Formats: sequence, C-alpha cells, structure tokens
Amino acid sequence: MGHIKRSLDLKEAKEGIALSILVKAGAVVCCEYCDEYVNNQDDEALKIAYAIANKMVSEKNSDVELFEGNRKELTDCIKSVYADVAWECHCEIEMNK
Repeated sequence: MGHIKRSLDLKEAKEGIALSILVKAGAVVCCEYCDEYVNNQDDEALKIAYAIANKMVSEKNSDVELFEGNRKELTDCIKSVYADVAWECHCEIEMNK
C-alpha cells in the first residue's frame, strides 16, 4: 500500500510541475474569480511550454529534477495535463447556463 501511495504522490508532483510550466507558457490560465485552471486552447503556448521544459532539463533546473533528465517523460506529462485541464471553469459554466 505504501508503494502505491508513493507512486501516486510522485505522479501528482510531476503533474504539478507540468502544470506550472503550462501556466508559465500561458497554455493554461487561472481564473481570477474561482482559481480554477483553464485550458487556454493555444497550441503555440503549448509549444512554448515544451521549449521551456526542454530548456529546464538542459539547465538541470531543480524544478524538474523529479523527471531525472527524461525529456520525453516531461513533455508527455505536459501534454497529458494540458489535455486534462477543463476548457471552462465552474464560474464560466454557471454564467453560461
């Protein structure tokens, strides 16, 4: 059971790193009203996120050390998180009802 929890914690930590890179690139934005993250639907910003991630790996940035230099794992994680982030936050959904 402890191994599974550690694996889940590691996955969540890696996803948090990916999310922070996506936010830095502008591919994901935080709603100023409800603090939910929203997919900005910007493929160019996603490409920028990949470039930021690769630069961080090249520079051995401590923020991405959980990926142990594995660029593919990091970019795959970024792609997965980007795909999973909602296109509308809850307050947008409520306003559109």
